Amino acid sequence: MYIGDFLKKVFKKGNTTILIYFFINMLLVVGIIALCFAEVNIFLGIGVGVGLYAVSVIISLSSFGEWMRRRQLHCIPMSKNPGLEAAVMPLIDEVYSRAKEETPELAGDIKFYYLEDDSVNAFAAGRKTICIHTGTLQRHDDETIKAVLAHEFGHIAHHDTDLGLFVNVGNLIINVFFILCSIGVGMMHLIGSIFAIFTSDDDGGLAYFFVQLSSWLSQVALSVAQLVWVRFGQIMLAKASRNQEFEADIFAAKLGYGVPLCELFDTWGNDTPKDLFEGMFRDHPSSPERIENLQKFGVPFTGLSPERRQVLLEEYKRSKKKQKRGCMVGCGIVVILALAAIIAGAIGGVLKSRENRKHRVPETVQTVSEQSENVETEEILPETVQNEIGAETEKVPESVDLASVQAVVRESSNVDLSAAVPMAFADAYASSVVAQEGYDNSSLVAIDGLLETSWQEGVDGNGEGEYLELYLNGEQPVKYLVLNLGNWRSNDWFYDNNRPRSLTIQIGDYITTQEFPDGQIEQCVEFSQPVPASTVRLTINSVYEGRDWQDTCIAEVRAYGE
Repeated sequence: MYIGDFLKKVFKKGNTTILIYFFINMLLVVGIIALCFAEVNIFLGIGVGVGLYAVSVIISLSSFGEWMRRRQLHCIPMSKNPGLEAAVMPLIDEVYSRAKEETPELAGDIKFYYLEDDSVNAFAAGRKTICIHTGTLQRHDDETIKAVLAHEFGHIAHHDTDLGLFVNVGNLIINVFFILCSIGVGMMHLIGSIFAIFTSDDDGGLAYFFVQLSSWLSQVALSVAQLVWVRFGQIMLAKASRNQEFEADIFAAKLGYGVPLCELFDTWGNDTPKDLFEGMFRDHPSSPERIENLQKFGVPFTGLSPERRQVLLEEYKRSKKKQKRGCMVGCGIVVILALAAIIAGAIGGVLKSRENRKHRVPETVQTVSEQSENVETEEILPETVQNEIGAETEKVPESVDLASVQAVVRESSNVDLSAAVPMAFADAYASSVVAQEGYDNSSLVAIDGLLETSWQEGVDGNGEGEYLELYLNGEQPVKYLVLNLGNWRSNDWFYDNNRPRSLTIQIGDYITTQEFPDGQIEQCVEFSQPVPASTVRLTINSVYEGRDWQDTCIAEVRAYGE
């Protein structure tokens, strides 16, 4: 019954802005949580987001949630002041009975509280709470007090407080998200600044400068976005709140308290907004507007002269035409800051990429130059010495029957490589690479001689079809391929990432598909006879899935001749 009455009364024109804001709020909350589950299951994330939002709203609408709300607002039960209770409860009972006649769906167990405050005010909180300020009770007669109570009954009857609660729950979750993002960006900024201090080369220092500039701008953009979002929400809620106040006034007039309510507003005088921002964020209409609204409904009240009231209303309407500028300026600032952060981050990324390439070039050049020096040595060394390094001067067989070549996978500890001669790779290429801050996962690290580094493919999924291609210095006969499959940085990292299970190995014109056992064990592919090749390509067919990540890794590849 409550759900049906709620849906019937909240989906009305006056609540358009708050409903729009509510749905945007909910989509943001669900979207944020869904992104956290993007690597697992996006639909699971959406379900968790909707569930979390729903549970939060249910708790807020429960008796416990309403009790917490009353404590936050410092509401005092009427029973704590017997004298006040004896004076006010007869007035409450009269208004309550009229409200039930007007709206039979109104809850029959609404509780009443008071607040020690000299101001003339009252408010409804949650679904079953009305609280009136002592200032209202002390300064006004019984008819005015009943008019104020009737107005608050109108808010509960129209479910205004319920709808506001829905939005407040979403706002709380989004504000927590903004805080966590700000902390994360701040930590990135701090860590990057420490790196920048210890960066000596020009390109590195400039790269980290732009990366940190991007982090700082991102933090500023987050702060401004949070401010704009809060202000935007206040404007949307204030607009709906003003409409709700008009309707609650009409509800009080239906109960027979329109004239005393107008008289109360008339005592407030001219309270129209003084400037643009006051008008945008004001959640109650001005007194002249409220009196005019009640007069249009048919309340027989003159009070302030119609001419003077019309002048006040015209002034207010002119100010409302300027209210959109604040939102436009705020959104423009967020967009500019976000673009600046993206551009600075892109510049930093390009400079860091240049720096990484610069650091890798000497390794490649050294490998090539070492082989060149060996070739020159062969021409002047005695024949006996040349025989000792024969694998480096061995001529490729003119013809090899590739159809007769067999390949077998063994643990490298079971293969005698003492007499085998290593072949240095000159360059490498990969079909994709995953980008990871602080780590080089490119193809070249698969031939750098370090087990701590690994090539990691960078496509969605497990990387089936992605390949690593390695280039020898000219065509050479390959007898063994030694593979360290997976991420060998540590035992945990090995099992956290994907490892190749099946690889298609293309060496020159020879192609074979091999399956490898799982485990942090060095594997050796041995060919029945040397295969002439200038390139080696390893293509991923299937994988052993990692515990945490889907990136498939190959730590190291080495080639040997006989």
